[in-house]
Amino acid sequence: MSTIQTKICIIGAGPAGATTSLFLAKKEIPHLILDAADFPRDKVCGDGLDLKVIRVLNQLDPSYTNEILTDPNFAKAWGATIIISKDKKNKFNLTPTTNGYPFFLVSKRAYFDNFLVSKLNPTYADFRPATKVKKLTRENDKWIIIAQTESGDLKIHADLIVGADGDHSTVLR
Repeated sequence: MSTIQTKICIIGAGPAGATTSLFLAKKEIPHLILDAADFPRDKVCGDGLDLKVIRVLNQLDPSYTNEILTDPNFAKAWGATIIISKDKKNKFNLTPTTNGYPFFLVSKRAYFDNFLVSKLNPTYADFRPATKVKKLTRENDKWIIIAQTESGDLKIHADLIVGADGDHSTVLR
């Protein structure tokens, strides 16, 4: 079994984990990021990106926002229809925000996940897709993570873990 030592291990490379990695890399903090899936991957959920996403992307790098706003895989949404009941619908046409951004963007989750993962900085982020966490334990002041990879099990010693592995979280369990 191979062993890795790291200060920080992020479990999950979806929007929360990838964004955490991007902020750590911006501060030049080395870390490990694991995800059970092999990328690119598709998930059915989270297809709406609101202005909070734009704000976070601008904090990381304003060019990310420009890239998303010009990518045809991210549709700009300027209005919405809310269905209150079977017989009643309310349509909302929204006016542009003061900075000209749409109120939200709609995109397949796969495009957004892959966009963020493509921005991971290999100088600071050791990204391990197709690495499924099987067991987490705490020994003294370290986390011990046993993960399964295509080439066998991996043992990781980490000072800190970040659980970003969704609602069926191994970290939470």
